[in-house]
Amino acid sequence: MKEIEEVILTVVRIPRQFVSRKDISETELAMESGYPALRERIMVKDIQRILQQFPEFVPEWIEYSEDQRCTPAWYISKTGSSEWTVGFFDRDGTKKHLSLYTDRMPACAAFIKNFMEGIFSRLD
Repeated sequence: MKEIEEVILTVVRIPRQFVSRKDISETELAMESGYPALRERIMVKDIQRILQQFPEFVPEWIEYSEDQRCTPAWYISKTGSSEWTVGFFDRDGTKKHLSLYTDRMPACAAFIKNFMEGIFSRLD
């Protein structure tokens, strides 16, 4: 399990790395993370457990989502006083695959999993 936790910790740092390194794409960061080798074993609950240990990464992922300017793309958004939506913007801007959450932590974990899977589904 330690290997999975290390990979997830690298994954949750992607927005921070993307901003600080400036010379690398999100796809390259995802490849460097070790996620491809373990992607079928990494579950949303595993990501959520790491985010609970390091909650400072949650706002970074929310900001990263809000800063995206391309489609198709996964997103996370606060939709009510305590409600969060994770969804997918299709190429034409249509929202799909909407999931509602009452807490940002599980919403963020789901967003990260979908984000990572989205990167590798484009490469498959």
